[in-house]
Amino acid sequence: MSDICSKIADGIGEMFSCTRVNQYIRISTPFQYPDGDTIDIFLEEKDPLTISDLGETTRWLGMQTVSSKRSAKQRKLISDICFMHSVEPWGGMLTTRINPNETISESIIRLAQTCLNVSDIVFTFKSRMLETFTDEVAEFLTEHKVQFKRNEALVGRSGREWTIDFYTRAPSQSSFISVLSTGSKAASKRTSEHTLAQWVDISYLSKANEPLKFISLFDDTSDVWQPQDFKLLEDFSNLALWSKPEDLLSLVAA
Repeated sequence: MSDICSKIADGIGEMFSCTRVNQYIRISTPFQYPDGDTIDIFLEEKDPLTISDLGETTRWLGMQTVSSKRSAKQRKLISDICFMHSVEPWGGMLTTRINPNETISESIIRLAQTCLNVSDIVFTFKSRMLETFTDEVAEFLTEHKVQFKRNEALVGRSGREWTIDFYTRAPSQSSFISVLSTGSKAASKRTSEHTLAQWVDISYLSKANEPLKFISLFDDTSDVWQPQDFKLLEDFSNLALWSKPEDLLSLVAA
């Protein structure tokens, strides 16, 4: 093990560390999954030398969404990424043999970059989930004859342009609705903070002559939200939960 680890240290420095885990050498890399978890590569000392993530990337992706299914587009993305880096997806693992034309260090970096690129498809999960949720909200508003526009563009005090998911109109008031939906607990805080920044930046609009309400609508069909996510937004907007759609209706109609 010391000889292989010495080669790794010589090739890519001390930011990569080696430890023995059963029949594998675990190489901790400076690469990280989107939530900050370290990407580890496992080297098996056999002929030929083989390295793998032992399925950690697939497991990480599975933890980011309530659905274990991948869309055809997502499966193709994974296949294309692996092909580009000469990595083989096998039994949920990302594996590759040490290429004789490259050093052990170069092979490790190649596999780690593959894991990083594959993990980035988590953003397609979030996009699809948000699109599906906003479609459901649109159907609900239409069913209850609430007048609305989608994707209303507004400019905040900072000069930044924000896209509000729904702009509704009722006889006595208008409302801006921002939907919050994610399958990842790791992303829930960032989603809440983004929505808070939006409300603060456009808060001057609520002081105009027209009665205006800000509504933060949480997709609580996924158990990802923490109490602090709600608390963060309660002073700057009205909170609504998708599990209680009648409350949303009351807010936009009141």
